[in-house]
Amino acid sequence: MTLPETQAAPRGVSLLCLDLDGTLADSIPAMRLAYDGFLARFGKIGSDAEFRELNGPSLREIVALLQQRYRLPPDADMLLRDYTAEIASAYERAVRPMHGAEHTLRALHDSGLHLALVTANVRTIVTGFIKGQSWDRFFDFLVCGEDASRCKPAPDLYLAALDRAGVAADCAAAVEDSPHGVSAAVAAGMLP
Repeated sequence: MTLPETQAAPRGVSLLCLDLDGTLADSIPAMRLAYDGFLARFGKIGSDAEFRELNGPSLREIVALLQQRYRLPPDADMLLRDYTAEIASAYERAVRPMHGAEHTLRALHDSGLHLALVTANVRTIVTGFIKGQSWDRFFDFLVCGEDASRCKPAPDLYLAALDRAGVAADCAAAVEDSPHGVSAAVAAGMLP
């Protein structure tokens, strides 16, 4: 967990936006399994550098990039369904909460902060995981990859969260684990 339970939000912050993958959920190994599994369907092998590059963008953006780089079949909707299925399977098999995540969420929620989950991941997968952990009670709302036309490192997901909460950027902070996520929060005017 990247946010210690004893850490208080900076003064004046009323909204705390938390990333999911790599921050609250130990999902990066599972996401790598999904990436490798998706490419293997087409006899392709990815790289560590490419996988790191894909931490942040929406699944639709990832599929489009992989489709172009690896000359995958032209049916983008089919590719998106296939990759989503790989992620859903990996989540069910391998994703667990980060150590201390629930305790930290409870402490933050009890402090009176408004909490939003802001992730480029797919809503159905996110909702299933959050409900499975009984964490839905901690979050005021979720912003997922489908809620913006561009995902991290673009600020769109965080701007959507600010709009939904009715909060100015200088009254919000983000907890992120990736350079793309930090860039997105900073571009939205938030405290990373």
